[in-house]
Amino acid sequence: MEDLLKYAFDHVPPNKLFMLYCKGTFMKPLIPDKSLVTFARKPTFENADLTAVLTDDEATKKHVKLVGNKVILIPENNDYDSIFLRRDMPEKILRKAVHVEYDIQ
Repeated sequence: MEDLLKYAFDHVPPNKLFMLYCKGTFMKPLIPDKSLVTFARKPTFENADLTAVLTDDEATKKHVKLVGNKVILIPENNDYDSIFLRRDMPEKILRKAVHVEYDIQ
């Protein structure tokens, strides 16, 4: 795994990493369908960060925006609606994207 990280990054992030397969067009053109996205488990995130968020039984990849006591999950593709969560449920935000990999075919 260490060698793979050195290949994928110019430095190895200090956080625990996990990867998610991106299925669908909700983050297109930033993240194409069938991309592999690497996320770092971090204790904080900033508005507009691309995050992985657990909703029901699946993880979704969206930009996150904090507004008052709401967390808004915003897709890159304007054809899709935003998702609204309560801010008091931070365990649902799995963490920040640090790398996207896909084939250009």
